[in-house]
Amino acid sequence: MREIFILIPSMQPTGPIKGAIALANSLVRCRRVSLVTLRNGPGANAVLDSRVIHLSLAEHLGVKQKLTAYRRLLYGAGTRDNIVSLSFCLSADMINLMCRSFAMIISSVRGNLLCNYRLDYGLHGYIIAIGHLFLLRWFDHIVAMTSSMADQIRFFSGVTPSVIGNFIDEKALEIYRDSNYSDDTIRFVFLGSLTNRKRPDLLLYAAFELKRRDVKFTIDLVGDGPLRSAIEKSLIDKNIADVVRVHGSLANPYSLVAQADCMILPSTSEGVSRSVLEALYLGVPCLLRDVDGNTEVIKSGQNGLLFSADSDLVESMIKLATWSRQNIEEKKNLLPSGFRQKNNSMKYLELLES
Repeated sequence: MREIFILIPSMQPTGPIKGAIALANSLVRCRRVSLVTLRNGPGANAVLDSRVIHLSLAEHLGVKQKLTAYRRLLYGAGTRDNIVSLSFCLSADMINLMCRSFAMIISSVRGNLLCNYRLDYGLHGYIIAIGHLFLLRWFDHIVAMTSSMADQIRFFSGVTPSVIGNFIDEKALEIYRDSNYSDDTIRFVFLGSLTNRKRPDLLLYAAFELKRRDVKFTIDLVGDGPLRSAIEKSLIDKNIADVVRVHGSLANPYSLVAQADCMILPSTSEGVSRSVLEALYLGVPCLLRDVDGNTEVIKSGQNGLLFSADSDLVESMIKLATWSRQNIEEKKNLLPSGFRQKNNSMKYLELLES
């Protein structure tokens, strides 16, 4: 049996980091698992199993020192034949790539890198993304969360990755499941960073139109980011502050999510959103843009709806909310089998032992 090291940039409340924690929590039930961070962070707002060994390389300054420290950890654990080093995100992948002689190295790619890096870094993001995708060819294994993500990796790296769906800590969420609707107010929720890629601004225009039509509703925006100030100003300018609430980042948003009729995530690019998986597990259908691997998560008429153009958002929100009220009497798990924790953690285990 192999000992497992999971390498991440830092403890941040982001999807990739929460995904790494969920994976560590699943694998530690049958393997020795260490979660290693390159830097300190504010916290991931996710519970790490006490059996997972948490190590930080923050005291080691510079890439060279961090690499030396991480290699020392791997060397002290054994040989390449019985150690796996699994990395999430670019900085962790770069360190991991230089540890191939010490462990079997695996990269877990968590999104559409071309689109994500362009939105984060501008035109230079294309160069960064292509460089990241290209360096993946020297890993022993690559994991993608969706088939569309795997196609992009294959095109740029020349390597066929394993497709293993994203998943969440299901047991930890079960206590938040809400069983019914309290009144006739339609409740929408957005859970994500307030950035251009996530497009929370579209929900302000939708709120303005829904209010104009006298629809009884609320929209809860949960998250923080560079657009927050502009959004809060727009609430006043558009006279929708009474129906749209900005909560900022919440350590525990699950009760709020569980009470919603629908989750709305109009992102222009998405890997497999953890907030969507969490909502679906709690029985809340989701409205997503028809991009990337969203078609693999959402099946119209079963657990949500997809839309294409910005102009379709309002009608899609009304349609999904109506469907939700008519068809979901009890909020049961709406996750597709390809995104269940038990199934996918076993797929990871099979890959790690291959």
